[in-house]
Amino acid sequence: MPYCIIPDDHTITAFARRIAAEQIDGALRGLSRGDRDLAPRIHEARKAVKKLRGLIRLLRPSFAAYRMENDALRAAGHAIATLRDAQVMLITYDAMARVAGVADPVLRQSLAARITRAETPEILAAAVQDFSARMAAIRDRSQQWKVKGAGFDALEGGLERTFAAARIAQRAAARAPDDPEAVHTWRKRVKDHWYQVRLLCPIWPDMMQPIVTAADTLGEVLGDHNDLSTLIAALPPGPNTAAIVQAAQARQTALRATAHPLSRRLFAGPPDATLARWHIWWDVWQDG
Repeated sequence: MPYCIIPDDHTITAFARRIAAEQIDGALRGLSRGDRDLAPRIHEARKAVKKLRGLIRLLRPSFAAYRMENDALRAAGHAIATLRDAQVMLITYDAMARVAGVADPVLRQSLAARITRAETPEILAAAVQDFSARMAAIRDRSQQWKVKGAGFDALEGGLERTFAAARIAQRAAARAPDDPEAVHTWRKRVKDHWYQVRLLCPIWPDMMQPIVTAADTLGEVLGDHNDLSTLIAALPPGPNTAAIVQAAQARQTALRATAHPLSRRLFAGPPDATLARWHIWWDVWQDG
């Protein structure tokens, strides 16, 4: 089933339990397959974790188990993060090396070695086992989750919190453009919003889908910015490092120039105005 609310979700509790079961079951099935190409399945498993964290942030004010489950999902995601992070860093390095006109096999090999260290069979097996055990435990608990309230009222607090946090994070990043952590925080709040509007897209797809698309685009732009920050921090000293850093920083400047106006449009106005419209759309969808 899709990652969104459906008419068969007769309560918000049923909605939460269904999404949790589907995401965890899919992630565990993927990781249990016996083929050798594990990296794409690890990527899909991490996406499942992020989707679930987006879900419970939507429920947060109405979900007493939020903090415990958020911590559990964070720990599960960290268990399989190393391989993907190392691969993304190498891809980002290659792109910036091309822009800078740098060919430095020694520097590249120092970054590629991170992948070699991260993907030994023993490390991968242990990481997948750890992740699977953590997610299976969350799966068991999820079928006992309880969400207070009914309908849109149970979701409105989480939506408002995320919307307001994204606006605040964008302004903080505008004041500190050279602070990678400020941009990273901004990206996380945008991603939260993206997951939440995906979950609510059926209430009026013609209106919600453009919001989903804009939030996805903004999240990707800020994700590229974060990848560049990670690369800059990881580069060892060397004769070509400065040229790559300069190329990366120039690219970050261009990304911020795209991200700020998009974010201001996406999160324009106070959240209560947006949520009032969405509440009406929800009611019409329920009546339909």
